[in-house]
Order: sequence, then structure tokens, then C-alpha cells
Amino acid sequence: MSRAIFVFSVDNFALQQKFVVAAAEIEAQMENQTRATGRIEELFESLLLISEKFVEKAILKHLDKKGWNYNVKTKGLHERGCDIVVTDSRNKNKARRFYIECKGKSYAKSARAIADTIFLFALGQVITRMKVVARHAYKYGLGLPEVSAKKALRRIPWQAARHLCLYIFSVDDKGRVTEYSPRDFKKSQRS
Repeated sequence: MSRAIFVFSVDNFALQQKFVVAAAEIEAQMENQTRATGRIEELFESLLLISEKFVEKAILKHLDKKGWNYNVKTKGLHERGCDIVVTDSRNKNKARRFYIECKGKSYAKSARAIADTIFLFALGQVITRMKVVARHAYKYGLGLPEVSAKKALRRIPWQAARHLCLYIFSVDDKGRVTEYSPRDFKKSQRS
């Protein structure tokens, strides 16, 4: 934070001292307010039950348990690329990677309409980042809130999911992750 500089010409030394003390108090209050604003933003992020970062952390935890914990890369909010790129720890020398695009849940008035289409944005982003190396070398995933994940399971053709090695990671309000493989697309579309 930039420090405020006050130029004044007052003959009374006591008044100058009071002014300096008041300026220091104001600056301290501004510093505390900045810290408080940061804490409020963190709290607000945690209160949004399913933010993009919440989805990302839950999926990373889930993948870690399954052995996908080598060379983990995540991106910041305004960086380009997939949100999560992780390598299989059991096959470090091979090119098995998971590229996952995450989306959070909307709490806007039009949340239902947004939930219907949010997976389309994630799908478009992951498709534009696909690389063809070898069959099944790269896996791709969509990290979505539970509502959007169910819609994606019904709407993405299972044949496309199988061909693209596309997985869906459904994250509920408590951070539990359900992983849907291309086979699960077929099962959910039958019922």
C-alpha cells in the first residue's frame, strides 16, 4: 500500500504531533481494513459451497488417492490451459496424463440455466486443448458440481466420451468426488 504524504505548515508543534498521530492511526486502520478485506474474500470463497477452487481441490484429493499424484500442475484463475494436469505416479516414464477442466456452481438467479450449459463451456475448453499422442496416453476430464455433472452424463454421447477418453468428476456440496468413466456414460444414458 502506498503511504500518504501530508504537507502542512503549522506553527504549533503540539498540533503537528496530533496530526502525525492521526495520520498514523488512519494508515493503520487502512492496513487493517485491507487485511480484513482479504479475510472476508477468503471467507466468502469458502461460503460459496462449490467454487471452481473447491472443485479443483476435491478432485486433486481424489486423484491423489488413486495414484495420480506425480508432477501435479494447477493454474491460477486467469491463466491459460487446463485447470489440472497430473501424471500417473505408477508410470512416471510413460506419457499418461490427466487434463481436467473445472467449473464451479453458479448462485445467480439464473443458476438453473447456467447449470444446464456450464459443462458445455468446460467441454469446449478441454476439447480445444486435446493432443493426439497415443491411444489412451492422455485422459481428459470435466470437474463439475453434481447438478452439472448429471446433465453432462446424459447429454454427452457415450461413444464420444469413449473415443476421447473423457471422464467426469462430480463434486457434491461436501467435497465428495464421484468419478464417471466412459463406460458410466453408457450406463446413465440407458436408464
